Amino acid sequence: MRVAFLLQGKENGARRHPFAFAKYLRKRGIEVKEIDLSEGELQDKVKELLDFSPMFVLDLDCNSVIFGERDGERIPVSDAFGFVHVSFITEEPLLNFPVLLDIKSSTNFLPIVTDIRYKDSLKFLGHERGTLYITPFLDREEMPEISGEKDIEVVFLGPVIDPNLIAKEVVTNLKESFVPYFFEVGEFLFRNPEVHVLYAS
Repeated sequence: MRVAFLLQGKENGARRHPFAFAKYLRKRGIEVKEIDLSEGELQDKVKELLDFSPMFVLDLDCNSVIFGERDGERIPVSDAFGFVHVSFITEEPLLNFPVLLDIKSSTNFLPIVTDIRYKDSLKFLGHERGTLYITPFLDREEMPEISGEKDIEVVFLGPVIDPNLIAKEVVTNLKESFVPYFFEVGEFLFRNPEVHVLYAS
């Protein structure tokens, strides 16, 4: 199986983690080719893509969807040449709505959200077919080895009945500047219970 990963330059921050998925695929014996669309002529990159002849094309947040023209109509290259375009949606889809509107009728587009609430945005933009969810992942190779055991203060421990109990405990135990961060992470984990706290952070 061949998979092409379309890029728009070097990714940093949380958006770099999907590249761990490419490493994972390589380790499983899948042929993965990374093509940076930000370098050189787009026509040459399309030719490189077609010569590689992938079954799947991956990108982040639909930032590498390529369109062609057939009978005076714009169509995604994935529909024209018969491969599946998979896009990991790692940020709010409404930030990239022009592309998402252009590919809503595509037969070979598969969005995979990393936050459950993004599914509603995709539906709002006209993507009615199945949207998949994947738990956000980490690149374990970038995680430093643990240097030793540490004692960590527990903010709250016990059965939860009223969320306000946790909120009061947090406000008394954390610095004021950390409180919004704590609640943002907590909300993300609540929406996506399979997510590791490190990724949510």
